[in-house]
Amino acid sequence: VAIWLTLAFGGVGVLLRTARMFLDSDAEQKDAVLWERRFMMLQIALGIIWGLLFFLHPIVGQDGVFSVLVFSGAMVLMGSFVIISPNLKYGAMLAAFPIVAVTVSRLAMTGTMAALGMALVLAGACFFFQRVGDLTRNAYIDFLGSKAERDQLIMELEASRSISDEARRR
Repeated sequence: VAIWLTLAFGGVGVLLRTARMFLDSDAEQKDAVLWERRFMMLQIALGIIWGLLFFLHPIVGQDGVFSVLVFSGAMVLMGSFVIISPNLKYGAMLAAFPIVAVTVSRLAMTGTMAALGMALVLAGACFFFQRVGDLTRNAYIDFLGSKAERDQLIMELEASRSISDEARRR
């Protein structure tokens, strides 16, 4: 677990450093496709690191009882990936995929109906959280569009006002 914790802190550190590099770079140097690819790869790496934790943690206990901690932890992580990466189209899905793949495969190996049901819920939740991320991103893009439209209308109103003031002065 200590090795995993080191990997997790290292992954988050690399993500934060990359975000700082993005913010510090000039606007002319920012290639959107390149930066999006970098952030997507970092999301995949973080998902793999979290997937390792779920691989190391026992899903079924000694008595055959399913560990609810793994299931709820995977759900919380998928929700947090939506919050962390709202601007990446498939960021939440890419980050959550390793976690879901490991957890669903380990649950399917147990063969109990409860484990299979939880595996299906977990797989469905992955698509649900992706949809929530899409809706959040689209709402933000619509907000930016209406804000730009409003600013354009204000600029046109100011220009019309200055033209009418000039005409009155003549």
